[in-house]
Amino acid sequence: MISCCPLLAQEPALPSPQAEQQDANAPLANGETPLTQAVIKNDTVAVQKLLATAGIEVNRANSVGGTPLALAVTLGHTECVKLLMAAPGVELNKPLPNGDTPLHVAINFGHTELLQLLATTPGIDLNCANTNDETALMNAAYRNHPACVELLAAHHGINPNTANKYGMTPLLAATMRGNTDCVRHLLTIPGIDVNAPNAKGESPLNIATQKGYADLAELLRTAGPTESKISFGALLSPTNGNLFIS
Repeated sequence: MISCCPLLAQEPALPSPQAEQQDANAPLANGETPLTQAVIKNDTVAVQKLLATAGIEVNRANSVGGTPLALAVTLGHTECVKLLMAAPGVELNKPLPNGDTPLHVAINFGHTELLQLLATTPGIDLNCANTNDETALMNAAYRNHPACVELLAAHHGINPNTANKYGMTPLLAATMRGNTDCVRHLLTIPGIDVNAPNAKGESPLNIATQKGYADLAELLRTAGPTESKISFGALLSPTNGNLFIS
């Protein structure tokens, strides 16, 4: 048979299903997988095609640990996020190397629409923590994303009292940063402990008072019992304010 291309010695053989499967998951020279590369380019046609490929590894990360879903959320590529979330076998709570899940990532980048999409999807763990024991609610409170705090506060099962490994709760974090709107939304969550202290024994009210946040202090006073749990020595010490957020 004469080749249809003068540069080919013979007709190219059709790729086997095994070869297509291998190629669909094989890392590229830049460290991305074909799927993460398509997500980065926001190429929904390529994403759909890859997801339809037999044997595609929908959770396979690139060379630095970025999964397709986490990358899509990071970049705000909503249609890619929807395609990936609907893919069989997708791990909605799969963490990045620092422990952040797609839920954390949506908050870190202020993508409220994607947070709503993720938070309302069956299988999402609203209280999943990263390697510093920081939940998505903690990230939202610390980073002053009141819309994200309000959204999470409305979901049944959210735990507002989970402390990170340094003893900081979302309410303490928001108070320390002077994030009044975040505090207001946190106080609407049933079961929130308005007196939970930090590692120094400082309550949210103590911190608000020390920092001169008058409006915040008044908000906390009206939220419930706020008797002081702080020692005299702690009152004389400046508040560190370092949450060690990733």
